[in-house]
Amino acid sequence: MPFRLDPALAAWERSLRFRRALSQDDRRELAAHVRDHLDALLADGLSEEEAFHHAIRAVGDLGQAETEYGKVYWEKAVHRRTLRHELTARLAMLKNYLTVAVRTLRKAKGYAAINVVGLAVGLACCLLIALLVRHEWSYDRFHVNLDRLY
Repeated sequence: MPFRLDPALAAWERSLRFRRALSQDDRRELAAHVRDHLDALLADGLSEEEAFHHAIRAVGDLGQAETEYGKVYWEKAVHRRTLRHELTARLAMLKNYLTVAVRTLRKAKGYAAINVVGLAVGLACCLLIALLVRHEWSYDRFHVNLDRLY
């Protein structure tokens, strides 16, 4: 099956829609950057498939792009005056997660008890190990030539 550039670009752009840190303007900017890079690579004589893969690699993976755009996400939300909407949506999702968790805990009490006990035991073991390591590292700290002590 031959490579078709337009459907590949459209699929890549569709995958950007579900990234919360990318607003519509950010998606357009990123897509325009990829298209410009793609045009330059095609002018250099690369095939459409090679140019597409090089352009996508140049942008970086979507997680990396989302991280970079996410650094200024909240400032953009304040500037666009959508901060209240963003916070409301995030609180609604948190409420939804908690509701689902409580329902799951009520429905499968035995399974939930095993998980909670396992989590408690794991945390207690980690804390005890950390305290033991801290205690072991505290020995002989008063020596003047500590770096020469074996």
